[in-house]
Amino acid sequence: MAAILGMDRKDVEKTCLEAAKNGIVAPANYNSPDQIVIAGEKAADEKAIELAKSRGAKKIIPLVFHRTVP
Repeated sequence: MAAILGMDRKDVEKTCLEAAKNGIVAPANYNSPDQIVIAGEKAADEKAIELAKSRGAKKIIPLVFHRTVP
């Protein structure tokens, strides 16, 4: 899971489609026109992050999910 900043919606969607060759990844939340959160399987997330960096994303913030197990 990661927040992608500085890429427009269509570019993030296209990046996720390409990265989905490595597993499931898709936009999960459109926070603003300039900040979109992606989520999916680890390998696909990592590929999408790599592609977004190479395609000029201004900033990428990895988001970590912590689960509390009783």
